[in-house]
Amino acid sequence: MARRKYDFQPDRPQTDLLDKLYLTKKQRLSLLKWSLHALVVLVLSLIQDVILCHMDILGATTDLVPGAVFTLCVLLGSERGCIFTLAAAALFQFSGAAPGVYVIALIPFIAITLSALQQTLLRKGKGSDLLTAAIAVLIYEFAVFGISVGIGETSLFRVYSAAATGVMTVICSIGLYFLFTAIEKIGGNPWNA
Repeated sequence: MARRKYDFQPDRPQTDLLDKLYLTKKQRLSLLKWSLHALVVLVLSLIQDVILCHMDILGATTDLVPGAVFTLCVLLGSERGCIFTLAAAALFQFSGAAPGVYVIALIPFIAITLSALQQTLLRKGKGSDLLTAAIAVLIYEFAVFGISVGIGETSLFRVYSAAATGVMTVICSIGLYFLFTAIEKIGGNPWNA
């Protein structure tokens, strides 16, 4: 029996890296969301280290990376935000912008604990998300201040600077909340997909 020339056709050439991964549409959108979250935190770290470190108001500046991490963890919930928070805290420490090694444990502990408390005690919404993120930022700033006083890096007279840093970071976190909310809308709601 003679073989027809159309019996065998080779696979079409794959031109894109994502084509080789065999991802579904939902997985691609999830990958896009997490990539955008990481990109936002990376850009905020760059802005913090290059631009905002030279500007101070009342002897203080903002802490954009911890503010973004807390805001994102509260928005996503303790389960989904846990891994991102751990990775972001480690990268924040290794970027050289962190005040000390203790932030690798401090940021995830505060973020995951307050996010879990929010899920348990409060109704999910913009108000509770922003309130929880603001409390997380303030706890972080005063914890960093307390540790810095304890190890002798600063004095108690700079407490107003820690408070000003916390307030400015909370103000920036409000804008970051709406940015992360817009990123989370990519692909629609998971229960509608």
